[in-house]
Amino acid sequence: MTEVVHTTLGEREFFFIKEQGIIYSLFVSKELDGKQDFDNLLLTLVDVIKSDFPADIEGGIVEAKGHPKDLEKKIEATIEQFMIEEPYDVMRGVEQTFPLSDVSQILGKDNFVQVFRGLLAGKKVVVLGYDPSLILKVIHSITPFWPEHLKVVLGTELDKIKEEEKTFFVTVRWREDEVRGKVENATYIDLDSSFKKKFEEDLLFEKLDEILALESEESRKSMLKSEIVTLKIIVNDVKELLAEAEGGLRLKTLRKKLSNKHPKEKVKYVLDVLINEESPMVENIRTPFFHLF
Repeated sequence: MTEVVHTTLGEREFFFIKEQGIIYSLFVSKELDGKQDFDNLLLTLVDVIKSDFPADIEGGIVEAKGHPKDLEKKIEATIEQFMIEEPYDVMRGVEQTFPLSDVSQILGKDNFVQVFRGLLAGKKVVVLGYDPSLILKVIHSITPFWPEHLKVVLGTELDKIKEEEKTFFVTVRWREDEVRGKVENATYIDLDSSFKKKFEEDLLFEKLDEILALESEESRKSMLKSEIVTLKIIVNDVKELLAEAEGGLRLKTLRKKLSNKHPKEKVKYVLDVLINEESPMVENIRTPFFHLF
């Protein structure tokens, strides 16, 4: 059996083997080393390359017989399967969470707020990123704040998506195009993108600063849960009022009815979220010009 050589280069771990004059190598973040069998992953990748994309050495240059793009996709799929299955199998049913401040840092406050805006709007939330175990841990850290059960569907389980089910998370790695084609009515959170929506004047965004400033983690969690539950109750009342009104309701009328039971600023916020996040509920609200009323 070919021996895999392992060494450390700065902040990365370097795995490589040499076969018939060709060096196959794999770089891994130091944080991941020891958590998975990367020796086995490299050997698997070599088998994939040799069987599906054989190569010859011509004049000291490696000449692959397959198209580089096809090879790239095959390698990505193999790595994804490896990275997703092992951590998820270990983490299923195990409570592994981050403190609230860490979740906010990992997601970014804008993405953190966007997750809950999507949920309030009745959307599925798709989280995109290159580290599936990190994504799953972030998701497990968020779901307790939502007052309803959230189903978690993995990127390798797209066949389990059901349109009629309640809001749930879908975690993916390289399958964005595939997921966008199958998951409708969704909010997308890309952990690796530098582009994020800005919510500087968002009620929940501002509340998050206040929550994170609290001294104890228990106080932070309690305050966030209370805030989310309050907003969700308003959403439930919106659903009920729209269901009772044949032909829908004017926005002004809806706001007035809700304000009889709830704080006006929170009512305005919920209606703003439903409209701007394009919630399916908006179809039954007769005027779309929320900023004018």
